[in-house]
Amino acid sequence: MRDWLFIAALCSLGATSAPGDERQHEDPVLITLLHTADLHGQVYYPGDSEGLGRKPHGLTRVGTLVEEIRDELPHVLLLDSGDTIHGTPEDWHFGGMGIIEGMNALGYDAMAVGNHEFDFGPEVLQRALRESSFPWLTANVLQRGAEELMEGAKPYLIREFEGVRVAVFGLTTLGTVDIQWPGTIADVEFAVPIEISRKWVSRLREEKEADLVVALSHLGARSDRRLAAAVRPDDLFRRRGTPSSSYSFG
Repeated sequence: MRDWLFIAALCSLGATSAPGDERQHEDPVLITLLHTADLHGQVYYPGDSEGLGRKPHGLTRVGTLVEEIRDELPHVLLLDSGDTIHGTPEDWHFGGMGIIEGMNALGYDAMAVGNHEFDFGPEVLQRALRESSFPWLTANVLQRGAEELMEGAKPYLIREFEGVRVAVFGLTTLGTVDIQWPGTIADVEFAVPIEISRKWVSRLREEKEADLVVALSHLGARSDRRLAAAVRPDDLFRRRGTPSSSYSFG
């Protein structure tokens, strides 16, 4: 999970809704999802990664692109799917605060909890979480021996754009257990993502009246495909019984 990713996904949500719905739209509502992953503390990365097929990257470059898109499009969600506070000497020395301050300044809406968030132990993780101006999302990392989420995290985020409710919930890889030192995750345990996803998708659709549900996943590509196959598209993209007019991903 070391690849850096920047995706702009355009979702044109349904122009129609159920009879009597107060949030009925005559025109589609355009919502832009901007996504980064595996920043690994790279606030600024001037080097060149020849041979790895990568270009120089970092949050400074991301910020330029984000601001350009925000200037052009009306409704933008900026999300990160984790592995954020690990990866550079500065990250180790300052406990990930450099990248967190950069993400705060850029106005991230949310990030998922990745496996490397646990690398420096619970105290560093909790400090980074407290200093973040955006929520850390995970629906499947629980306090050990309890049904409550890990301290400070939230399971989901809801944003509303012109009456369209977008729910984002986070997922963290079960592989964290295999790659972490036992002491770094002694206070938490990991629930099965597919089972948790079914629960939260249903709750977000029915109780929170979400028109669109987004899984902000730090599971890995294979697990993401299994997750997508296990949750029906209609659960994610239908507006209370009425199909959306269109949706696309880039």
